[in-house]
Amino acid sequence: VHTATWFVKGELPPNDLTQFLGLDQEPVPDLIVVTLQGLNHNTSKMTFRSVQKEWSNAMGNKLLRSGFVQITAVVSGTLGNFIFQIDKYKTFHIREILNSTVLSVDENPVPSALVTTIGWFGRRITIVNTKFTGKESEVETRFWEFYYIDMSRGLYFNDHVFWMGRLNFRVDKKAADAKKLIDANKLDDLLAHDQLKKGQRSYDVFIDWKEQKINFKPTYKFHQNSDEYNLDKTPSWPDRILYKTEGNRTLDELKYQSLNYKQFSQRPVMAQFSFNQPLKRK
Repeated sequence: VHTATWFVKGELPPNDLTQFLGLDQEPVPDLIVVTLQGLNHNTSKMTFRSVQKEWSNAMGNKLLRSGFVQITAVVSGTLGNFIFQIDKYKTFHIREILNSTVLSVDENPVPSALVTTIGWFGRRITIVNTKFTGKESEVETRFWEFYYIDMSRGLYFNDHVFWMGRLNFRVDKKAADAKKLIDANKLDDLLAHDQLKKGQRSYDVFIDWKEQKINFKPTYKFHQNSDEYNLDKTPSWPDRILYKTEGNRTLDELKYQSLNYKQFSQRPVMAQFSFNQPLKRK
């Protein structure tokens, strides 16, 4: 299973989505899950439709040529969820598709979460795509948004839940000090100041959720088309992928990394997993 998330900030997709979609892997994934945020970020309605269509077409056409079919695609407000499976599986393995939108806690008409549930090879899989508030100091607000959305999405049993998106948790450190730790490759020291990790340690947020080990440098904020950090913001990991399993299901962690797309001020991230039993292809 290949999962990837990107805060696109109203920008059009890059020319090559191979790495983002996991098509550079061998073997290619069986299931590809993509969540996007910021599809209509500071854009007109006409431009929003264009941006949404460009991303949908770019991913769909690339994956169709690579032997995949689309299971579902849904866009609401700034958020988009896209799920594809390799075409070597029969479609009867898809038992259920359910999409629901959760409004933000302040009753803003723009959704802050988009939830997609599918039944796939006997497993109920839920994708929660969110964009939390972006102000660095409003960590308590992000905690509250998590709990509101987690309760609002319903307490249905799921074999696997992936929570992925622009969670906007930052690093509580001055930008220059954070940059020194990055240059010294002391990422664990920097992660000790990560708001999400601190919130988990204090049992304030994402209790019982797991995240693969972060071995990649902060994904925000860069100068566009550059590997240099823009230090008007503290380098942080605002885009994350967390997961949990229920019942006796297991999920093996394979990979968690940022992707080297330099068009935007933030880099996308991907995580790969394997179910505990092999799936037979035709």
